[in-house]
Amino acid sequence: MKQLQTFGIICCVLTLALIATTAPLLAEEEEERVLEVGKWYPGMDWNLNLIQSSYSSNWFGSERPTITWSTLFIGRLENQFHERWNWFNRLKMSFGMLYQKEEGNEAWNRAEKTNDEFDFESLLRWMPGSSGWNPYASFRFQTQFLDQYLEEQRDITFNPKIFSEAIGISRTFHETETRFFLGRLGFEARQLSREEFWAPPPDDSTYTSSSQDIGLQLRLDYRAPLFTPSLDWLSRLSFYQPVTSTLDDELIKITDADKSTYGIDSGIADMPTKIKIDWENMFTAKVTKVIAIQLQLRWIYAEYDNSVEPQFNTDGSLANGEAVADAIRKAGQFKQVLSLGLVWSI
Repeated sequence: MKQLQTFGIICCVLTLALIATTAPLLAEEEEERVLEVGKWYPGMDWNLNLIQSSYSSNWFGSERPTITWSTLFIGRLENQFHERWNWFNRLKMSFGMLYQKEEGNEAWNRAEKTNDEFDFESLLRWMPGSSGWNPYASFRFQTQFLDQYLEEQRDITFNPKIFSEAIGISRTFHETETRFFLGRLGFEARQLSREEFWAPPPDDSTYTSSSQDIGLQLRLDYRAPLFTPSLDWLSRLSFYQPVTSTLDDELIKITDADKSTYGIDSGIADMPTKIKIDWENMFTAKVTKVIAIQLQLRWIYAEYDNSVEPQFNTDGSLANGEAVADAIRKAGQFKQVLSLGLVWSI
């Protein structure tokens, strides 16, 4: 786990170094992008991938028929509605499913997710002069379309939910038609909630965990061609340091007996206010105008998932011990998706 954590931190540092060294050079290659006041500037990247396989009944191997599909949509809408006010909106949606037949059976297994994300952010910037540093306010909503419980064959839609509001200062280090580098530093407040099934099937009753935290935010958004105009690199690196969390008073109530029973780390009370890092990278190489290879990489470091609140029985014992134990992720989480499919960009 420590090796994965160290690897992620090293990669973040290397990304910052690469952006810092190449951004000034890249900015000189193209003219600065100038927005017309009152005009809407839409943008979109969408792709669709499909994999299907089937085998005859006397096939000698152990392969099984499968169908896999996934889609990714990134939409942008910007308006310079005043000489000093800029409004930028970004929506990212991805979803994918895997269907597979049982071995020796014609019936299909229950579909499983391969990708799932919903992320909307709205950013308002005030640009009073030419100093380069601009106050900003932002709102962000993150969730997933389907929270699957495969063993229990039950689902919860739009779970968990994370609302974020931030204020601070921002700076656009460079912006052209194909390149963009924006940095933000400020204060952020988050409201998190998550539904969990309270009882085993067939009882579908749920309980809701919730928490709030406040802290410091550093966000870097970068986009540019990499080595060649046909290879696009989109990177987002976020640091969030919670200063206080409503979970502080809840996690200290967990007894040593419950920690031993569920395998909960003894230092869990300090985890909600430790730094959280989210580093996303997406590389898109266009083979033709409508076919592209896409590589998505994401590394998240968060020792505790703050959307999980401990629930207690009347006798003070922990009621959702397994959920609390699963929320501890001391190692960095890594995600990689490689796809070849149709793409449409405007």
